[in-house]
Amino acid sequence: METGYDILFFWVARMAMLANHFADHKVPFETIYLHAMVRDAQGRKMSKSLGNVIDPLHVIEGVSLQEMKDNLLHTNLPEKEIGTSTRNLEKEYPNGIPACGTDSLRFALVQYTQQSRQINLDISNVIQTSYFCNKLWNLFKFGLGKLEAAEPNMNFDSTENPLFSSNDLSLANRYILSRMADTIIKCQNGFESSRLFEATDALRRFVVEDVCDTYVEFSKSSLGKSDLKEKNATLQILHACMDISLRLAHPFMPFVTEELWQHMRSSLPNLDKKTSAPSLMVESYPDIKHYSNLHDEKVEDHFKVILSIIHASRSLRQGNQISVGKELPFTILCSDPQLLNQNGPLKLYMNEIQNFVKASNMNVLDANDNSLNLDDWTSKAIDEKLQILVPTKEVLRAQLEIAAAKGTDLYTVINNKNALLNKKLNKVKLDLEKLNIKMNKPGYNQAVPVIVKEKNNQRLVMLKLEQKTLEKEINSLSLIKNEKT
Repeated sequence: METGYDILFFWVARMAMLANHFADHKVPFETIYLHAMVRDAQGRKMSKSLGNVIDPLHVIEGVSLQEMKDNLLHTNLPEKEIGTSTRNLEKEYPNGIPACGTDSLRFALVQYTQQSRQINLDISNVIQTSYFCNKLWNLFKFGLGKLEAAEPNMNFDSTENPLFSSNDLSLANRYILSRMADTIIKCQNGFESSRLFEATDALRRFVVEDVCDTYVEFSKSSLGKSDLKEKNATLQILHACMDISLRLAHPFMPFVTEELWQHMRSSLPNLDKKTSAPSLMVESYPDIKHYSNLHDEKVEDHFKVILSIIHASRSLRQGNQISVGKELPFTILCSDPQLLNQNGPLKLYMNEIQNFVKASNMNVLDANDNSLNLDDWTSKAIDEKLQILVPTKEVLRAQLEIAAAKGTDLYTVINNKNALLNKKLNKVKLDLEKLNIKMNKPGYNQAVPVIVKEKNNQRLVMLKLEQKTLEKEINSLSLIKNEKT
C-alpha cells in the first residue's frame, strides 16, 4: 500500500484493525510505502488563501502569471484573500511557470523523497530536471549521428557483449563501463530498498557527469582516429551507455525514454535482430549479474587522477589566456608513492595524459627527491600531493605570441596578468578568512556533521595551496618585469 503520513492513523490503522477483526486476523497489506507531504518552497502547507497551490498541470504544460491570477477569480475566496494570493503569486512566479513536462515533474518528485516527512517543492528544481531531459536528448542526437555511420554488422548487444570484458580497451572505455556497472547496482539497490532517490541521483550523475561531460568528450578523440578497432569499440560502448541510460530512466521518465528508444530502434536496424519487444516498457531492466564484473574501482581511481590533471591543465591555460590548441611543456610534480608506482596511473597512461593536455613534452618528477625551484614555474595545484607545472618563460612566450597577434606589448601583458593574479589572490584570502571564522566558531566540532567537516578541511588545504601558488606567480612576474627594465 502507498499512502501519506498525515492519514496513517485516520485510515491505515483503522483498515488494519478492521481487517484483523473481519478477516480472521489477516493483515490487509504487508508493506506500506509512505510518501512525504508536498509543500511549497518555504515549507508552508499549500493553501488557496496563500496563493501557493501548485497545479501539476501548470507545471507540466506551463502557465503565465496572468492566467494564474485569472484562475483565482473563479474560486470561492473572499476578495481580501484574492488580493493576498495575487501578491504571493507575483512574488513566487513573476514569469509564470515554464512548461516542464510530465517526466520532469515525476523525476523531480522522486528525487525529493529523501525528504522523508515533507517535500518543499521548488519549481526551479523541476525546471533543472527538464534540463536533464534536454541533456539526455542531446546525448542521443550526438550518439545516433555517430552510430548510423557504423559498420552494418556491428554488435549492439548491451547485455552480453564480449568486447566489454576485453583487456584491450582504452582507459576511458573501461572507466565508463565501470561507472555504468556501478550505476546499475545503485539503481537496483535503490528500488529494492525503496530509496528511489538513490536511483535517480545515481542515474543523473551517470548521464550528466560520466557520459555527457566526460565520455562523450573522450569519444570524440577516439572516433576521429584511424584505428578502426578502437573506433568500433567506442561506438559499441557509446551505444551501451545510451541503451542502459534509457532502461534505467524509463520507470521515472517513461515518455521521453520511449520516444528516444523508438527513434534509436528505427535509426539502427541491427537492433531489431536483438529484440522483438515493441516497446521499451516491456524490455528487460538491466540485471546486476550481467554487469557487476565490469565494476573496477582501480580503473575509476586511475581515470579520476588523469581527469584531474586534464582539468588542471585547462585551468592553467585559461588563467593565463592560452588556447587549448597551443602545446606547452608540462611537468607533473607528485609526492604520492602510489601514483608514482610503475603500476600507477602516471606511468601507465603517460601517453594518454600527454595527448589530452596537448603537451609538447611531459615529465613526471618525485617531489620528495627533487629540489625544483618553483619560482621559475607557473603551477596549478590539484591537491597537496599533486600539481602540474609549466616554465613561466614558456607561458610568457605563448602570451607574447598572442599579444603580438593583437598588437599588444610585453608590459601590458605582464600588468594585465599581475592585476588578474592579485584579484584572484584577494578572493582566495577572503575565502580563507571566512572559512577559518566558520571552523573556529564555538561548538563547531560538536554541531557540524563529520562529512561537512571533512569537506571544509579539504577546502582549507586547497585554498592554502592556491594562495601559495598565486603568491609565487606574482613574485615570478615581478622578477621578469625587473629583468626587462
